[in-house]
Amino acid sequence: MSRSLLLAGLLALSVASMTLRGQGSVGTLNGSVVDTTGAVIPGATVSIVNTATGLESMTSTTSAGAYTFPYLPAGTYIIRATSPGFRTTVRDNVELLVAQTLTVNMELEVGAVAEEVTVTGAPPLLEAGTAEVGRYISDEEYKNWPIMVADGQRQIQSFIFSSLPGTTGGEFEGAINGGQQYSHEILIEGIPVGRMDLMGGNNNEMSPGAESIGEFKLQTGAMGAQYNGGQTAVANFGIKSGGNDVHGSVFYYVQNEALNANTYANNSTGTKKAPDRTNNYGYQIGGPVYIPKVYDGRNKLFFSNTFERTTRSTFNISGFNTTLPNTDFKRGDFSRLFDPAFTGQAESGSVIGVDAAGNQVRFGQIYDPLSTHQLADGTVLRTPFAGNVIPQSRFSSVANNVVNSVGIVDPQLDRMVRNMSTIGACCPFFQLWTIGTKVDYQLNGRNSLSGYWNSEQRSRNNSPGGRYSPVPGLPTGVFQNQNTPSQMIRLSWNSTITPSIVNRLAGGYNRFRNSNESVYVDEDWASKIGVQNTSPSHFPRMNFSGTEWQGGATMQIGSSSAGESFNGSYILQDDLTIIRGKHTLRLGYEYRRYWLNTRAKDGSGNFNFTPVETRLAGYSTETGHAFASFLLGAVNSAGRSVTTLYSGHRHPSHGFYFSDDFKVTPNLTLNLGLRWEVIQPFFEVTDRMSEVDLNTPNPAADGRLGALVFGKRFQDTYPFMITPRFGVAYQMGQKMVVRAGYGMTNSPQIRNDWGFDGFTTGFTGSIPINANTSPTGFADDPSAYLDNPYPSLSSPLPNTDPGQQLYTGLMTTARDRNRLPYVQNWNLTIQRLLPFDTVFEAAYIGNKGTRLRNSYTAMAYNALPASMLSMGDVLREQVSDHPEFMPFASFDTDQTVAQALRPYPQYNAVQEAYPYDSTSTYHSLQLTVRRRFESGFGLLGAYTWAKTLAYADNQLQYDWDGGIQDQFNRGLERSVSNQHIPHQFRITWLYEVPFKGQSKALKFLVGGWTVSGIHQYQTGGVISVGQGGLNTPAGFGEIRPDVVGSNLALGGASENLDYFVSTPYLNSAAFQESPRTGNGVPLRVGTAPRRLDAVRGPHSMSERFRLTKKFLFTEDINFELGVAMINPFNRHNREFVTTNVSSADFGMLRIAGGGQRTVQLEARIAF
Repeated sequence: MSRSLLLAGLLALSVASMTLRGQGSVGTLNGSVVDTTGAVIPGATVSIVNTATGLESMTSTTSAGAYTFPYLPAGTYIIRATSPGFRTTVRDNVELLVAQTLTVNMELEVGAVAEEVTVTGAPPLLEAGTAEVGRYISDEEYKNWPIMVADGQRQIQSFIFSSLPGTTGGEFEGAINGGQQYSHEILIEGIPVGRMDLMGGNNNEMSPGAESIGEFKLQTGAMGAQYNGGQTAVANFGIKSGGNDVHGSVFYYVQNEALNANTYANNSTGTKKAPDRTNNYGYQIGGPVYIPKVYDGRNKLFFSNTFERTTRSTFNISGFNTTLPNTDFKRGDFSRLFDPAFTGQAESGSVIGVDAAGNQVRFGQIYDPLSTHQLADGTVLRTPFAGNVIPQSRFSSVANNVVNSVGIVDPQLDRMVRNMSTIGACCPFFQLWTIGTKVDYQLNGRNSLSGYWNSEQRSRNNSPGGRYSPVPGLPTGVFQNQNTPSQMIRLSWNSTITPSIVNRLAGGYNRFRNSNESVYVDEDWASKIGVQNTSPSHFPRMNFSGTEWQGGATMQIGSSSAGESFNGSYILQDDLTIIRGKHTLRLGYEYRRYWLNTRAKDGSGNFNFTPVETRLAGYSTETGHAFASFLLGAVNSAGRSVTTLYSGHRHPSHGFYFSDDFKVTPNLTLNLGLRWEVIQPFFEVTDRMSEVDLNTPNPAADGRLGALVFGKRFQDTYPFMITPRFGVAYQMGQKMVVRAGYGMTNSPQIRNDWGFDGFTTGFTGSIPINANTSPTGFADDPSAYLDNPYPSLSSPLPNTDPGQQLYTGLMTTARDRNRLPYVQNWNLTIQRLLPFDTVFEAAYIGNKGTRLRNSYTAMAYNALPASMLSMGDVLREQVSDHPEFMPFASFDTDQTVAQALRPYPQYNAVQEAYPYDSTSTYHSLQLTVRRRFESGFGLLGAYTWAKTLAYADNQLQYDWDGGIQDQFNRGLERSVSNQHIPHQFRITWLYEVPFKGQSKALKFLVGGWTVSGIHQYQTGGVISVGQGGLNTPAGFGEIRPDVVGSNLALGGASENLDYFVSTPYLNSAAFQESPRTGNGVPLRVGTAPRRLDAVRGPHSMSERFRLTKKFLFTEDINFELGVAMINPFNRHNREFVTTNVSSADFGMLRIAGGGQRTVQLEARIAF
């Protein structure tokens, strides 16, 4: 983007937003006005002034002497209370944090109104107005803590998972207070970051710049009825507003491998540090809109603008792990397959037998598929290529174009396998641009408007494993371009109808695009190389399989990634506050409409090449080569996707809520609330959806229940999502507050998946070419040739045949699956004010989750009970051998007995799209010591004791938790959660080194030093064990091993480990493989739990430090230089080699390869 376009865009946004005012993640100031005896004073006038903007608001106390100012932006305020016959009381330096309900009681003394009593000192530190548990971070603290640039920017959630109690994991997948991973909601300016494909860590790819964040609050426990989108927590971020003075900053952060320690893996192998270079820079500026002699916006119109840019290069080489065909192979010369020094296989070139005609068979021999013939005795023979060289006249024209016209990168080493250096990073080059603007406008004394817009553009090269240089390389390479631009818009209007009736109307728009396509997408490479009757979407992909000496390790040719998706939400909120006597009543409405549009593209073909087509029967692993089969165009199998569907899915909901903050006395507040959600079904905008209806007879399965149906929606509206909230806050004197509360919250109706692919059957199709289907009748002959036109779709689309797609996996959803997951949260907290403006808090926080989301396979309608495993090998035998198990007359007799026994034997997996079937419990003791930064020192100490039990650890739809053992005995899956960290201790601190000298020169050099740190120490993570060698029949789950002993660990985990020499940690004698047949069919489920509770991994210790020097140029302008580092002591992490009990390395610990000390240099100008 050119500078002129950038400036034009900023100007256009500012002009378009000048009728808007930013309210952000608003808070509330309330309290009581009393006289010196404690009696309430009705009708007192209370006014507040925002010290940054000069904006003033005014109200009167109710008959109960109470006042409330709702919908206030975070900031510092002056409160003034007056009443006839009393002196005016002024309370200055009242700091209201984001989304905070702050109670400030005002005491008036008898006297003349003209007399003022000013109360100075620290702002109120105890929260006496709400039962929820809130953790606040200020802009000053965030700027000075050691926050590293990661995933393109300083992540705004970083300190949640590094400093706050009750949190586990990282910014992307982290969990809060025992909630599932990806389950908390993120608010920007009071509106959710409403992506439909992901929540929790969804702001990693869709975020304002860190420099734009003004205040932050993590809300947990008994939250108010206006909050509802997170299971256990809401992360609430407010964007900086401009004020009457111009303030801002310019920043630059840099990371370079030259500053970092080397990894333990590299040190162990003598490898130098890999390139890892990040540059992050930008600015933030805010102030009044002021045009000399034209317009003066002080006290009325303000702006704040942020820009951020990041580039990162991680072009590191992880060794020679990629295999590419060498020059000889590309000419058709495979004679070096007879050379053991080249192949790395000792038998290469040796005579390993004779064929039926008496000809010698050599290891590595290439045979001509056109020579396949059958002898009288039925033996199938082929003729080898002379000299193991394929004449170029026999090359497929497609293969010839690929090799000689387009080209394939030559390997770097003269050997057959692992001959090309592999790029270790998935995304060697990354770029980010973020720009955001906020405008605040005080229309008049009763109305204020707000607008915020943020746009982020992220791009990176992406690829599967085995990636190699150059980047992005030739069309035959594997690299893709992933672009994920996003936009968010926030608008709000605050209106004071009367001094006791205030309304806030707000709206938000979120849009996230995910385009992950081949670098050479839509260039019609299929036609260019001669592949016929496919689409122009991508370079046709060529895949290779077999043993590595048969070319099976050869890297794929081309990338088949094509298509993109767009998703987001429209959100409308209206909140009305009515103040009556001791009651602050809130009535609200929230409309959410999530959307997801998919732009799929037809496939250009995925072709699979194996040694089968160039081998000799009887020598399946000794002869033939996959790349030789490719040169001949001899296809083993292939697939091509076809679609007529650009789908658009929507999922709306309506939320209504009522709450009452009842100030029983000046020291006692009750929080009462109720929320009612009406969840409408998801639907496709043009009625193009399909699913398996489990109650519809299937005409292709002799009327067996379970057939495809087509329509707009498949769920019912759920109108009874009712979630109560109540809490109490009691202030005991000036130094203690006791709070308790209970609240139910439900997850939003988002997909938590990349799309609705399971509902597109009949609108998309595939054209398979199956293996072993050669028209010659010989199983080893090619099923097709590259030079021949690809087959066309047998049935036109859309295809609404209810009996199609038998013996494939399909999707369904029950009518009641629109009832959302919900969590009951409760908390009991005690806050105590200590000397030096320090607050100690002890909190019991617990919750119970119900109907939580699980993976697709967790609700497998077509599963079999594990008790059937006792049938053993019979389950994998064909039903033709066991006709007694035939489920219906036309059942395919080539299917297995296990398939025949399924509830819906005409299908493979039948999965629930919204698997809400899990529960969880969480109990914790959270102790914190908090001193907000002032007088040069700030501290947050946090200790958490917790236990989490759950069936599923995350909200995503995939088996990242591991498959379940028995669909009909879900109790086997209840175990400690992946988030279960029994003991966790964190300290975050910030210290300005004092300097009291009088010399300005000395102060310039010695003064201005600031040091900060984050320390994290915790017990080890949970352990899961698995096993190998199983041949599990269809319809059964993931069978775990047995635990046969009680002493699961051998002892403590030594700190002095080696990268190559592992050390025993788990007791292998306490585990064994579960019983199985000789063919590997499990006979029952294992006794190991989903996660082990009796033993944990080794503990972890980590630190981060930051040191800065500030140079003051003027009172308002300073320059800061700093250095931050992760793992300053270069501690090494420890990891398991494997937890598979079938491996000889089971339970062995070694030093993890990464996690080395990383350094970041920083420079900043603030004004």
